[in-house]
Amino acid sequence: MTQTQALTKTLVFHWMGNESLLHQARLECRQVSNEVLRLSYDGRDWNEFGDIVEEDADLVQNTVQCIISSR
Repeated sequence: MTQTQALTKTLVFHWMGNESLLHQARLECRQVSNEVLRLSYDGRDWNEFGDIVEEDADLVQNTVQCIISSR
């Protein structure tokens, strides 16, 4: 498995009794994915995406890496 493939394989889990973390992670992934699509439609360079999007990714630390690497 290459490093890029490893980055795109993310295991999402939650602690017993705290499903809100899973919900927050899903919402953040959706937000980051939408932002990447918006930047792409605006004609931005793919190399800029990580710096732009990672500022807003709080909960899932590798969300940006996963989405950028899956392109």
